[in-house]
Amino acid sequence: MYYPNFETINHIRFTRREIDIIACILNGRSAKTIPSLLSISPKTVAAHMENIRAKAGCSSRESIIDFIESSEKSALIKNEYYADLLARSLFEKSLKEISKIVASQEIICTFIFKQEHNGKNSFLHTLEQHLKLAGFKVENKNQTGYNFLQDIERSQPLKYNICILPEADPSNEDDAERNEWAAFIPNIAAHRDKFIFLNTKGNTKTLKQLDKFHCIDFSAAKNYYFSFIKILKVILSSKSVDKILNDLTQYLASNQYASNSSPILESTNSRVRKNKFWPKIIGSYVPSLLLTNRRSIRSIAALSFVAIFYLIFLTSKEFIWKNEYNSVDNSIRSDLSVPHESAFLTRSDLIKQIDRKFNERRGIQSLALIGIGGAGKTTLARQYARQQKAAIIWEINAESREDLNLSFGQLAFALAKTDKEQSALRTIQSLKEPEEKEEKLLQFVKTRLKACPNWVLIFDNVEKLNEIQKYFPQDTSTWGVGKVIVTTRDHNLQNNNRINHVLFMGKLDPDQKLNLFTQIMSHNTVKFFTVNQKDDAKQFLKHIPPFPLDVTVAAYYLKVANISYAEYIENIKQHKEDFENFQISILKEFGGYSKTRYNIIALSLKKIISESNDFSDLFFLLSLLNAHHIPRDLLEKY
Repeated sequence: MYYPNFETINHIRFTRREIDIIACILNGRSAKTIPSLLSISPKTVAAHMENIRAKAGCSSRESIIDFIESSEKSALIKNEYYADLLARSLFEKSLKEISKIVASQEIICTFIFKQEHNGKNSFLHTLEQHLKLAGFKVENKNQTGYNFLQDIERSQPLKYNICILPEADPSNEDDAERNEWAAFIPNIAAHRDKFIFLNTKGNTKTLKQLDKFHCIDFSAAKNYYFSFIKILKVILSSKSVDKILNDLTQYLASNQYASNSSPILESTNSRVRKNKFWPKIIGSYVPSLLLTNRRSIRSIAALSFVAIFYLIFLTSKEFIWKNEYNSVDNSIRSDLSVPHESAFLTRSDLIKQIDRKFNERRGIQSLALIGIGGAGKTTLARQYARQQKAAIIWEINAESREDLNLSFGQLAFALAKTDKEQSALRTIQSLKEPEEKEEKLLQFVKTRLKACPNWVLIFDNVEKLNEIQKYFPQDTSTWGVGKVIVTTRDHNLQNNNRINHVLFMGKLDPDQKLNLFTQIMSHNTVKFFTVNQKDDAKQFLKHIPPFPLDVTVAAYYLKVANISYAEYIENIKQHKEDFENFQISILKEFGGYSKTRYNIIALSLKKIISESNDFSDLFFLLSLLNAHHIPRDLLEKY
């Protein structure tokens, strides 16, 4: 649920989703784990992060945290709001699981309410969205006049009428609407199982005739999830659904979601975190110093001391902040995450090769890491960058033009350190003409990079270098001095004159495969693998492509699913959709990666087919042939 009290932080208005991400940041969630929690894409998270930086005038994740923590709402967002966010995430994921179970049925829910009672549009909208998320079809009957009850449809299979109780107190004997309800209810008594009455106004008295109907209280926001679960239990009855709902209920109860008081609904003024230092000085000591004329000199002296001390404190912070740009310890870095050490293949020989190649010349040096998808190019680039002591180290997603623009925008915000630079950047962002905005943003980045030499930029997932030529550093007079690492699957990049060095990411040798596999299977130690177990693992790994991606997926899958080597190999051969989805979920959970070997091959084939329709027929023909007996003439022709 979204709470208006959090819309404004330090006089700046944020959207609901931006508040969600702010809560995640305050609780230490990384950019890799936020998308799965909020069920949105990494691109969407990155876009919201950029908007947060722009609104708050912040240049980094740390400065966002400082900005939020300076607000009185910081503690509420970090604790109560985040707890509700976790509950909301689990709640919506549970509804999606239920929708899969009821997918074969067409369950219809019809809202019955009188038009003047539709004051809680947000409540009805939320209720409707959650019912749809659970796999139900939702209809609305928004009636006018006191005869709206006459048109309620009788019970039908798998159709349920959800009636919103009137705002008026039904205990009023002279209430015409109450009398209409009283006259109508006996007519639907035989179909009571298909009617659900919702109380949204907290009326303590209800019609006596409703005692035998399903009546659910939605008057308290803190009870929303529990109340909604009651609706589902009325409509659905299956062991699998009950298990989902019971697990959800247990989580909400164990995390004290339904506390006696709802801190989110209270005014933030009564629960905000107060600054305990300066308000006490200003609020307690200053008035007492000024009470009498006899102590006026002492008052002035004390006030002067406080003011001077505070100014020195602010000045020292400003000095440290301005010099942060040139400090190696406070360098500007993007999120360069690498796998956990238990799933990390140390490739020190390749790191040494990169070092040697970069030491061969000065100025702007560029190196391309070339290899197929899943060869470990991005991980190696990040591993090298994390070891550098440059003041600016940034990864740019170059997979598409949209990603490229977004990454450069994030870099620009990170580089804008001073008030003047942030003001200039906001002016650029306000430009209406896309080309002018893009050009000025690029110039802004160039100027800041030039002022801070020895930067390191990673251009990840480059398809074609000429498509990012404008963004690719070449001239030291405009970009300054630094290192550029490109990760790509395009082997033609080795012939590009803008690339100084090339490093091919080849296959893992059998020992490397076994080492990585056993690290993951036994938590970074091979002592649990006997000689026979190692031999079995080696035989199994012969069926696995010799690349980090494939070995990692296999190891984690075997650990999580607890299946045999033979079963895994059979799954690869058959390649069912649930097997693919399970692999993707494992990759996201353990490595922040989402492309399996099947995904990579499928995307490559789609791209080739998009170049020419002739390739579609060729691939179909090849799929019918034995891979080892393709006619040479056919290959040469194409």
